[in-house]
Amino acid sequence: MQLMTKDGEAVGSEIQDSPPIKVGVIGGGYGISTLLPAISSISEFSLTSVARSRHSNHIYNRSNFENGNIALVSAAEIIESPSVELVVIATPPSDHEKYAIEALENGKSIFCEKPGGLNVEATRKISKAISASGGHATIGYQFRYDPLIKWLSRIVAEGSLGRMQRVDVLWETSGATKTPVTSWRNNLELGGGVLRDFASHIFDYMRIIDPLNFGAYSEVKRNYTNHNIKRNPSPINFQEIDFTTQFGSAEFHCKVSRNVTVPLGHKITIQGEHGVAEAIHKFPFGIVDMSAQYWLKSNMKKEDRTNELGLAAIAENLAKYRLNVRQLAARNLFTEFSKILLGGNALNLPNFDQGISNQLYVEEVEKILFS
Repeated sequence: MQLMTKDGEAVGSEIQDSPPIKVGVIGGGYGISTLLPAISSISEFSLTSVARSRHSNHIYNRSNFENGNIALVSAAEIIESPSVELVVIATPPSDHEKYAIEALENGKSIFCEKPGGLNVEATRKISKAISASGGHATIGYQFRYDPLIKWLSRIVAEGSLGRMQRVDVLWETSGATKTPVTSWRNNLELGGGVLRDFASHIFDYMRIIDPLNFGAYSEVKRNYTNHNIKRNPSPINFQEIDFTTQFGSAEFHCKVSRNVTVPLGHKITIQGEHGVAEAIHKFPFGIVDMSAQYWLKSNMKKEDRTNELGLAAIAENLAKYRLNVRQLAARNLFTEFSKILLGGNALNLPNFDQGISNQLYVEEVEKILFS
């Protein structure tokens, strides 16, 4: 590529374009439905191969992929391939440590789905392997790139809400009705349960919404007794949590369920001393499935602020890349990661120290809910 002046004259030396980063994806399900379209839409990446995890029931066929040059191979072949530079690990968390460390030892960079390893100890081992290898790594906390999270972060930072008094997160889906009982999502030993699967995202995006108070969780309170796995080991308990804690100066209430018949979606309400901000995400994650409202206590009429999300630009990108909003958030994460892989800098890229921090909160809450 040649740099030019506005008059079309050549300036300086020619800059060589970097070849696309070759990517291999390990894992079916989410890796295919969300990450693969996101990666495929970025010119800095070239998807070369896909492998099914040993816990995946996903049936691969050529129609899953637009590019007929994508090889369907084993995880070991991706990790050991000299042509693969970035390994994307989208398997159940129980496999993350094995694949991540093997990939790093083979000179790869990694994208590892949240929450990192199966537990804090496993994530620390991955983090240690990252340092030893000199490779690059990130974790799949893509909600920090979601328009609703960015909007809430901006509202809090502007200070118009005043001091945060209460945060309510209500996240309800009907996913459990579609999940086989034998799925890893119903097995805590494989990393299942909504606390690890969903609430880890919540802990992460709260650090984006209010970074000054992040790290001040305390006094976890279980809001009902259906969490007791020892007395009742039904998978339904893994798929529904309800707890309250303190987040800095604010009371923090979190209720997550995959068991509801009619899914509400994902609603975040922040109450400040001067006003309230509320954001809602609904399936199937399109433009019409997002809303953002804001109101001050001096004027309790709710003001629709959905326009502040930049819907026109989002809609343009959704159409351009043929993605939904969830896939677009993943695309934004991968775009930032590509800057690091190509020798540049990235903004708010999730790292494994943050992953460990998120998991420490998850495990603390887990002790209370599941004891």
